[in-house]
Amino acid sequence: WIFGDIDWVKANLTRQSNLDVDVEDTVHLILGFMPKGSGSKLVGAVNLDFIRHDSTRLCTAIGEEGSLQWNGLTQQVMMYNPGKEGWIELAKFSMDRDDSYRLEWDNFLNCLGGSELPMVSGKDGLNVLRIINAAQKSANSGAIEFVR
Repeated sequence: WIFGDIDWVKANLTRQSNLDVDVEDTVHLILGFMPKGSGSKLVGAVNLDFIRHDSTRLCTAIGEEGSLQWNGLTQQVMMYNPGKEGWIELAKFSMDRDDSYRLEWDNFLNCLGGSELPMVSGKDGLNVLRIINAAQKSANSGAIEFVR
């Protein structure tokens, strides 16, 4: 929802470790987003794994005029401007690592009680399943798969 709807996926899903898990332990995705009004075609990369020993949760948006980075562990939003030295902190939130899970659980219980609407809709969930399905097809075929 940050960058828009995903149009296509190119994926590599592998098991590179001896971990006792029944799923891939390493995932590399290249995502093509639906063009917006300017016609520019954003492309993103997502890397996930169970192997890495240091906890890392980053989202970096790179643009012509600089970069933005969200650190999910430190809850910082940083900006990097070309020509300036280093990253500048734009915001820092005070949340524990598990707060987002607690908020999801609270929202679920409040939805059951009728006092809130879901933060994530059924349509959002279906779209995620379509992306996962396209990623699995891409990993098997080696080709780009469109999200339908």
